[in-house]
Amino acid sequence: MDYGEFSKKELSEALGIVHDATSCSTKAGLKSILSGLKELVEAERAICALGDSEGRILKAVNLSYPEEWLTMYADGGFAGKDPVLLYNQDSPRPFFWSDSLRVYSDKEHRGLMNDAAEFGLRYGVSSGVKSPEKGVASIFSFSGERNSFRERHLKLLDMVTPHVHQALLRLIGGPLNPSHGLSARELEVLGLMKRGVSYREVSISLNISLRTVKYHVRNIKDKLYAVNKAHAIAIAAGIGL
Repeated sequence: MDYGEFSKKELSEALGIVHDATSCSTKAGLKSILSGLKELVEAERAICALGDSEGRILKAVNLSYPEEWLTMYADGGFAGKDPVLLYNQDSPRPFFWSDSLRVYSDKEHRGLMNDAAEFGLRYGVSSGVKSPEKGVASIFSFSGERNSFRERHLKLLDMVTPHVHQALLRLIGGPLNPSHGLSARELEVLGLMKRGVSYREVSISLNISLRTVKYHVRNIKDKLYAVNKAHAIAIAAGIGL
């Protein structure tokens, strides 16, 4: 990722969110993080939720979505026809809501989004992470009346979402499975990764090739069900590694 495209203020705020997410264990703390994320992506409203593999919402933490809309959403069983939720379930990653409507474009899906727009949820961005070992996935949604969302907002979400996902899991999803299955060498590599050293420095420190370092990192991510290196480090911290 090219960090040069972000302002110092954006990077500072993103790093602050990552730091807060690492130790977050209360609903109030998660709401504070959501508030910071909302400001970071220049949104008016924010919400996050944890769902199961069937797309059912298990628990939501609402920062500023209209309660009337959330009641209508729950009573009407809208989760099964929400293009944003369906798109996130297919492949959790940062995306514009308009992307989801290009995939789920029939009358029913567009009708739901038109209804949401009447509550001020006209434009938006969302991001999420899957935790296959727990059979759950998160979604973090940010919206507003005006279309102020840009590509850099997606990249900022990509940077911080894995860490906030871990906070959400700790708060309402229970502890991660401690049976990580990492080998002794993988634990050594992970320990160096947590110190922020480069792959080349890991290679030198452990006297192994750069190719072998990348092989171990890939195994670590696979065993911890992590989407990237930063996510693996966050998961490791969450299970006491």
